[in-house]
Amino acid sequence: MKVGPLVRKAVNASPQNTMTNGPKPAYEPQWTGWVAGKPSKTISSGETKVAKFFGNLHLVLSVGFAAALIVMFSFHSSVPVTSYSATLWLHVFFGIVWIGLLYYLNFVQVPTMPKIPAEQKGAITGHIAPKVFFFFRYGALLTLITGLVAAAIGGYGHEALTFQGSGKVGLIGIGMWLGIIMAFNVWFIIWPAQKKILGIIEATAEEKAAAAPRALFASRTNLLLSIPMLYCMAGANFA
Repeated sequence: MKVGPLVRKAVNASPQNTMTNGPKPAYEPQWTGWVAGKPSKTISSGETKVAKFFGNLHLVLSVGFAAALIVMFSFHSSVPVTSYSATLWLHVFFGIVWIGLLYYLNFVQVPTMPKIPAEQKGAITGHIAPKVFFFFRYGALLTLITGLVAAAIGGYGHEALTFQGSGKVGLIGIGMWLGIIMAFNVWFIIWPAQKKILGIIEATAEEKAAAAPRALFASRTNLLLSIPMLYCMAGANFA
């Protein structure tokens, strides 16, 4: 059967033929990617909205806090929401941010850095580490502040900090002082040293070399203290 020139031209210009033999068609943006010259998947408007939502950190956090408030006030009749419970909740949240990053630094970043090629370390020290230490130090500060406020609201702050209480008050007093020492290490030892190491402030090679072990010792001290500190907090509130 003979194929006329018009039919032959139409066949050559069809999307199916273009996908395998020619350049990608003009309607490619409706696909997420190309595998072996074929579209791998279509993007629906719903998937686009979901991707935009989860790609926005601040929006996810806002919805998360809104969801928490809905849960809190849904059970308000049986579990009243008080200034103490709300402050304690924020204390736990900021504590997770702080201690989570402490464990990330000690379990992941610090042991891995010597294995990273020199030409790739700039991605860590120039982009990731400064962001980590921002949330790390302010997580420590807000954990300390909310913890002290919660203790004051709860009426046990003075007894705990002066070791005049017994039982759970004495236990949480030890945890509070461990947390205070750890926060001090973050702001007055670890962060000043890291500013030199990361090049945030000017420092000589000798100053950077001296700052590295100082930051490591303080960070490992915090790792050590975090273990009994977490028991004190958990034991005083949940035992």
